[in-house]
Parts: sequence; C-alpha cells; structure tokens
Amino acid sequence: MSFLSTTTTVYLFTDGVRQVTALWSRAGTLRIPAKALGLSERPLIMVNLMGHRRTIGHEESLSITATPVFLVREKDE
Repeated sequence: MSFLSTTTTVYLFTDGVRQVTALWSRAGTLRIPAKALGLSERPLIMVNLMGHRRTIGHEESLSITATPVFLVREKDE
C-alpha cells in the first residue's frame, strides 16, 4: 500500500465532532475508510466536496483527488 507514504489529518463531520485520518498518495488521491467514521450498520455517507458529491457504503473507501475539505453526513433514508 504505497499510498501510506504521506498522511494528513482531515476533519470529517458527521455530527460536528467525529474525525478520521485521511491518507494521501503521491498522486494526491485521498483515501478514507468509511467504517472509520463509526457510523451505523449500513449507512450511506454523502460527501460534499467543493460541489462534487460522492455516496459510499459503510465498508467502502472513498477515493478522490482534491483538497482536504469535507462535509460528511449520513444520508437520509
């Protein structure tokens, strides 16, 4: 897993409190394990990144190339 070469902390807000550590690859791809957020069994996480939205499942990783500014919340069902 060569993307572990550089790390930085990014705050991912689900309830205004939680945070995880995001891992940056040399290519600038940010990888965030969804389960690290400690959310419920099968949430979908809606990520709003500078106007771009991604939805990921609980066990998936989010992989995007961008600056580390996120608003993350559980999707209403």
